[in-house]
Amino acid sequence: MHESHPGGIDAVLDLVGNTTVLDSLAMARRGGRVCLAGFLGGGGPLASLEPVFQIPSGRHLSVFASALVTGSAEYPLAEIPFQGIFDRVADGTYKAKPARVFAMEEIREAHRLVESGQANGKVVVRM
Repeated sequence: MHESHPGGIDAVLDLVGNTTVLDSLAMARRGGRVCLAGFLGGGGPLASLEPVFQIPSGRHLSVFASALVTGSAEYPLAEIPFQGIFDRVADGTYKAKPARVFAMEEIREAHRLVESGQANGKVVVRM
């Protein structure tokens, strides 16, 4: 389930998806926000969702389907601060180093690592 957080968490970015979103909502404080922005754990409907009973009162849930809207008239690419993101990666504010980098010849080993669940971060294969 989830850890106890006194008062709850201010905000949760849930990248796993429907399998964890209710736990993410349970961790949020009253007035806290949860944004469902990924489906790393798979998609599909939330079976038997009873929002009044399963979503804690006073929590805010939003969805951002970036692959579906990024680059659209409503969410133009020009609004994404790419240079600021790159600058923060470069200065270490954002921790973006890959967990492991493989050569193309090592792609089998890369797949084994990812499938084992032991990658602990992004895996890169150089081409």
